[in-house]
Amino acid sequence: MGPFGYEVKNRKLVINAQDAEIVRWIFRRFVTLGSATLLAQEPKQKDVRNRDG
Repeated sequence: MGPFGYEVKNRKLVINAQDAEIVRWIFRRFVTLGSATLLAQEPKQKDVRNRDG
């Protein structure tokens, strides 16, 4: 398993489109909010989860 937003295929990291969209959303929200504390609460409220839950 690679970092969130990527998958390991043939020993290389390739973008996982569905996970990558979540990563992009997180970065956009951080720029908008300017607070990691506020940002950390949003995925829980929106039931956004990583591969491990």
